[in-house]
Parts: sequence; C-alpha cells; structure tokens
Amino acid sequence: MSKEAKAPNAVLTFGKEQILSSKSFTALEKDVLQAILAEGQEYTLAQARTEIEKYAKRRVE
Repeated sequence: MSKEAKAPNAVLTFGKEQILSSKSFTALEKDVLQAILAEGQEYTLAQARTEIEKYAKRRVE
C-alpha cells in the first residue's frame, strides 16, 4: 500500500501482487490483471476494474 493511503480520506492503492491475491476479483479477472498490470505500479481497485473493462472492449485488428 502506498504511503498516501495512511492519510485520512486517502484512496487506497495496491501493488499488482496485492491485487492478484485479493478476493475482490474472479480467477478469470486475475488472469487478465496478471497480463495487463505493470510491476511496480500501484492501482486502486476501481482502476483495476477499469483496466479489465478496457481490455474486454479492446478492438482486435
């Protein structure tokens, strides 16, 4: 978790491994997140869900 998360009213962010170990996502969603989230970057749960949606709606050429 980032240091900003300790401040009141702060948005919680999590690293890739923390998100992948979360019970907030299904196994399929975790597979997608494993492929698309960057190592060393932190995400909110909402950002992770948005990334899944963008991946699902992408156009394959």
